[in-house]
Amino acid sequence: MSSDPYAPHVPNAALHTQLLDALRSDAAVPVLRVQDEGPDAASWFDLLPESATSRHSRAVGAVLGGGPVAVDAGEEAAAFVAGLLAVLLAHGADVGLLAGSSAARVGAEVSALGVPLLDGVTPAPLPVAVEDDPQRWAALVSELEQRADRPGEPVADGAPSLFEAVAELVALRAQHVHPPLQPGAATWSASAREDVAEALRGGTGAPADPLAGRSEDEVAAVTALPAQLRDLTSLTERLVLDLAWHRPRTLADLDRALELLGRVEAARSTYLPAAFRTDLARAREVLTRPQRSFLSSEERDRRREVKRLAGLRHDGAFGVADVDALQVLQDAWAEQSSGTPATWPVRPDLARQVELVRRSLRTAAGALPGVPADLAEFEVAEFVPLAEQAESLTNTPVREPLPIGAPELDELRSALPTGASAADVEQLVRAVWLRALTEERTTGPSVDPGRDLRELATGRRTRAAEDLRASVTEGTVRPARTATPDGGYDVLVVVDAQEFETARVLDLAGRARQLVVVHSTGATDPGSAWTRTVRSVEPHELGWPAAVATPAIETFRESLAAALRGTVAVTTGEVVAGRVVDLVVAARAGELPALAVDLDGPAYAALATVRDREIARPARLAGARVGHLTVPALDWFRDPRGTTRRITDALARFTDLDRTREEPVVVEEPAVVEEPAVVEEPAVVEEPAVVEEPAVVEEPAVVEEPAVVEEPAELEEPAELEEPAELELPKGLGSAADAETRVAEFLAGLNGGHPNVDQTPPAVVDAAVALTFARLGLEVQEQALLDGAMDVIGFRRRGIKVIRAFKESVQRSKKRMRGAGLKIN
Repeated sequence: MSSDPYAPHVPNAALHTQLLDALRSDAAVPVLRVQDEGPDAASWFDLLPESATSRHSRAVGAVLGGGPVAVDAGEEAAAFVAGLLAVLLAHGADVGLLAGSSAARVGAEVSALGVPLLDGVTPAPLPVAVEDDPQRWAALVSELEQRADRPGEPVADGAPSLFEAVAELVALRAQHVHPPLQPGAATWSASAREDVAEALRGGTGAPADPLAGRSEDEVAAVTALPAQLRDLTSLTERLVLDLAWHRPRTLADLDRALELLGRVEAARSTYLPAAFRTDLARAREVLTRPQRSFLSSEERDRRREVKRLAGLRHDGAFGVADVDALQVLQDAWAEQSSGTPATWPVRPDLARQVELVRRSLRTAAGALPGVPADLAEFEVAEFVPLAEQAESLTNTPVREPLPIGAPELDELRSALPTGASAADVEQLVRAVWLRALTEERTTGPSVDPGRDLRELATGRRTRAAEDLRASVTEGTVRPARTATPDGGYDVLVVVDAQEFETARVLDLAGRARQLVVVHSTGATDPGSAWTRTVRSVEPHELGWPAAVATPAIETFRESLAAALRGTVAVTTGEVVAGRVVDLVVAARAGELPALAVDLDGPAYAALATVRDREIARPARLAGARVGHLTVPALDWFRDPRGTTRRITDALARFTDLDRTREEPVVVEEPAVVEEPAVVEEPAVVEEPAVVEEPAVVEEPAVVEEPAVVEEPAELEEPAELEEPAELELPKGLGSAADAETRVAEFLAGLNGGHPNVDQTPPAVVDAAVALTFARLGLEVQEQALLDGAMDVIGFRRRGIKVIRAFKESVQRSKKRMRGAGLKIN
């Protein structure tokens, strides 16, 4: 389909005729479903209502595809039809509209769009358009997509998603497991975590690395030595078999064997192989025999023998000296072998392997106690045992060095309860790892990009409506018709199709070229046009995707609800505006206006597009007098008190905004909502809710929070500690004025810095605890008491030492109160 909002609309007459034939014969004939992927970026999308979702846009896109369309719109029928009429009008279509009980609501929705589509409908005034920046729009969409995807991404290899990790941490905190922050823990592998757990359990774990502290050359030598020794053993066995060699006992014997084999190879360059097998005693006797008569037979035999001996040498100069040299060689050979001297082709391999082994032994001698100081005396029989010893050093499972030092390990031990089990230890180590991983993540900028996107969307819709108004005024397009025309028309839109008989719809659709049937809320007649149409056309459903429920979501819901109860009314898992809401918060149970709180988990990401999450969802909730707020799970884990304050403040702001919508007098004074100081003006006395709270006007610090003007009793935060005159400390804890003075003097001494528990006097800690008891009561939970007392002094990093100091102060305070006659647990 074309994304041009003014491209002519072309219905598919063939598909229309096919559907009408099926309706007349009451036959279920499947009709080809036309394209339904209307892109969110299409320019006609800006003509849809603010509450339109991506499913809404796909249904409109299917209509623009030209074929028959069925839409199961439910509560969204009026808004859907209003947007569809605006888009069809922009495409120049001549539209017939048949509406039942939803006619008035359709008219109201059309008026809200600011487009004169229906007879007798006066368009509502258009809001002031916000300047549209396409690059800003694209940047916001990209940022919001990343924020929606981030909670579902694993925090590390082998780790759960960010949302699941934080949920696990929140659940552990509810079990009083408070992992200290160890920044280096983010890099802990599974084996490192097991080593830390083993150290906490007091075990030794795997043996220490036998090569720890050795140089890289030593480790490399020990690693290579087993294969070298085995190869040398194999070559030694071959020497014995091939040359009938006497078995070498030491490396020195192998050196002598190599030297002798080298001498034989050198002699081969002078003598023929037969020289090594010659009877040297006979040769000496022939060469030294005196010459006789030339003609005697003895002389002739001698001369023939001498001539033969001369052939044993390459140059023919064989003499007595050669006999002596060969005799020395044969004698040396006889000492090593039972055979005759011969060359050995494998000698270079043996020489190279002996050198490799000697070099490795020399390098690895410090790591291998079995290596003798004199390598020449290293016995061949020890080659294989030494290889096995080296292998044991390199193959032994070893414990990696602990990833934390002794102080950090002591801090982890302090976080364990008395008598902690092995499961408790593993739980704590995993929690430390997960907390370090999550602390490295951010939740995005402090400014809500969704609010900026909604402002840009308002401007885009305003401009689109203005363009369409101008087109209608100039006569370039025609308004939609609400009555049956005398001639044909392009599209017949039947709203409340479940209320009309098929015959009536067929009569009108026969004069059209495209049929769009819309089902709204209400019972369906078996013979209605809707029932018979959906036998042939697969309907589009405009409802929200199915709700997602996981243990992680339930963990967050319950933890948030528990923190808010007592301040505001909270319900969980309630269906509002067609979709399950994680939390619904109101000043009192069942009261409107209320605030819907969504978590940024899988249920939030299940909404298909940024528009669904950031524009359509808040718009639908606002129609039900419910505000909308998305709370990042990581924010709740990092700052639970700040997050609950943010929720209550958002409820107060939405309540004020809802009141201004209902009371026109306040609309004329928009500054009153942002500047509660205007309450002092007599003109505002007409608002009873404001007049009933004169005490709030007297406190400028509270005026900055509009929520406190309406609900001071329920929404007041720890700022109440700034009113020492209203506080009364429990018996035994002294006076509130003294406690306030002690804390104020200590904070003034910090000069804006952060407190250090080692430099914080116990009396100051006791004063903070006493003030917190006065504010929260004696029945307060210990964790809430500790958090409140730490907030009074301004402790941000709450390690083991900080928690221990405040717990000791709580015990001292309870002892004093008991001494004063108070009953306290």
